[in-house]
Amino acid sequence: MKALERVNHSVLGAWERPALKWMAARMPARILPDHLTALGVLGALLAAFGYLLSQNFRDCHPAPLFRKPQHPPSIVSVRGPA
Repeated sequence: MKALERVNHSVLGAWERPALKWMAARMPARILPDHLTALGVLGALLAAFGYLLSQNFRDCHPAPLFRKPQHPPSIVSVRGPA
């Protein structure tokens, strides 16, 4: 069977191949591709969970800087009482 050649014409492709060789040389033998796939799926689920939390609870964020004002400030509240 003929060996397949990996083709990468992306912007960072010139740096990707040496980086992959560097990481593969330092990866412990006990780490299998399935472990890396599971890590990637876990990271994607964590990112999706964080996104869902940010969308569902964006109106009750604990930090006052991110809270939406209930009503626009009036001239009286800005200048104080006359």
